[in-house]
Amino acid sequence: MAGHVHERPPMPTYDLASEPWITAHPLSGSPPTTTGLRDLFLHAHEYADAELSFPPASSGLWRLLALFGARITGLDGCVDLADFAALRAELLRSNRFDPEEVSGYFEEWADRLDLFGPRPWLQDPRLGGAEAQSPKTSGINKLSWGRPAGNTQVWLNHTSDLDPRPLPTAMAVHHLVATLYYGASGTCTSRTANGVTASNTAAGPLRRSLSFHPVGRNLFESIILNIPFFPVEEGDEISETPWERDEPRDPTLPPEPGIGLAGVLTNQFRHAVLLHPSEDGSQVIDATVTWGTRSSREHQANHRPPMDPHQIYWINDEGDPSSLRADANRAVWRDLDALLRDRKLAKGTKTQRPHLFDNLSVGLRGELKNAVRVRVFGFDQDGQARDRQWFTATTPKVLRWLHEKPAELGDRTAAALALRRIKESNTAAEAVGRALEGALDRTWKDSGLGGGSGKSAQAPWTGTGMSEYWSAAERRYWEIVHDDAADGPGNTFVTVALGVFEATTNAYRHRPRVAEAMYRNRGSLLKHWTRSNPADQTGDTEKTA
Repeated sequence: MAGHVHERPPMPTYDLASEPWITAHPLSGSPPTTTGLRDLFLHAHEYADAELSFPPASSGLWRLLALFGARITGLDGCVDLADFAALRAELLRSNRFDPEEVSGYFEEWADRLDLFGPRPWLQDPRLGGAEAQSPKTSGINKLSWGRPAGNTQVWLNHTSDLDPRPLPTAMAVHHLVATLYYGASGTCTSRTANGVTASNTAAGPLRRSLSFHPVGRNLFESIILNIPFFPVEEGDEISETPWERDEPRDPTLPPEPGIGLAGVLTNQFRHAVLLHPSEDGSQVIDATVTWGTRSSREHQANHRPPMDPHQIYWINDEGDPSSLRADANRAVWRDLDALLRDRKLAKGTKTQRPHLFDNLSVGLRGELKNAVRVRVFGFDQDGQARDRQWFTATTPKVLRWLHEKPAELGDRTAAALALRRIKESNTAAEAVGRALEGALDRTWKDSGLGGGSGKSAQAPWTGTGMSEYWSAAERRYWEIVHDDAADGPGNTFVTVALGVFEATTNAYRHRPRVAEAMYRNRGSLLKHWTRSNPADQTGDTEKTA
């Protein structure tokens, strides 16, 4: 139960290199299997994919796999992009990880990859023991995503602190990874370290964010393609992961500046965690979740966290970046243009695609480049305790349209034309979507269906109508994007919006006031109609119908 003093008994072991905690999907189509890290890398070329039990954990897993892959292959030690691209191309031709390199890495760090060892993996042993920095534990519900803990709201189930059901150890690893990357800010279990006592923490580095990951033809390709290029200057020391560091870092210091691959992917955690296992190690029965870094107000004002290489960023007119927020109501394809290239927006703002994608296609063979899809992990949540919805989606094969310097492609190359189609289609779909949302709201208000309350809240039918619009628009969007003969979206999205508008309001159109409001507000959609676009496939009859 949360809050009691917990003395750690002799620890069992759980070797993450060999114990089965990752779900792997064989290329053969056989049922999924669970495996440890060593087997996953040794047989990565035989697997189609890998995942954990829910998207925030999988998002963290892919950063960890990229880090392990970089260490095993040496990709994180390249001095310049040419060396990096050449080594990556050589690795991709081999189509597997070197078994000796895989075994060598996991043997070197065997004592640090034990979930319950003296240096428990991704945990802080100083939180427990006779001189525990956090004498009182947090309770297993604090670690478990989807369970309410303390006074927080019930979300996915009705487990409470009065019924703290243990987690199977493999599942506890998933929740550990999700907590470190997506943990909430605010009140936490008290900790005293180096004379500093506090009971609050900052949010995890990926909280509220979208995370973009290339998907190759097998797991080996996917891991290699998920490794971003960070140049290593001569004489620089490669940043250490938490399990490679000789001693746990001082928690009273701010997060690391984010130098090198490990500095960005594994050293930006804000939480500290310690798992408390059952006697045989088969379950985790309790956990301590507390703060892992401290930042002064001055540091917070002057320090800019490193930009995560798997995220899209908005850059304001002062040059300050903020990651694109996850929104469960926003389909991933709506951000495809921002994923493939940097975009200039109004008033000096712009979007910046994930750093990983800056050099992703350098040196890739055509057949691989044309096969790569992109998976997106998102977690719609606020900065503190409210978790709305997590989700994942995978695009069609889009990497063939990625280019390092789109401006140098020329105006008529196939890639340049595809990028233009994508940009124009995204712009048109968004503009028409905004118009449809406004038209539906105004029609409801003007028709008197709301009882004349005068409230400006969204009309009851607008949510359903917009869901239908974005679903239909997505189907047409991919048709346009993949049609090399198309010159743009034309009036495709206006036609979709008109159909949705009619279907949404049709049940009420027999009422004269509703019919009048429909006719008047339908015109706002026709403002987006164009006669001059050669891609127009609908004709004037559709407009005047």
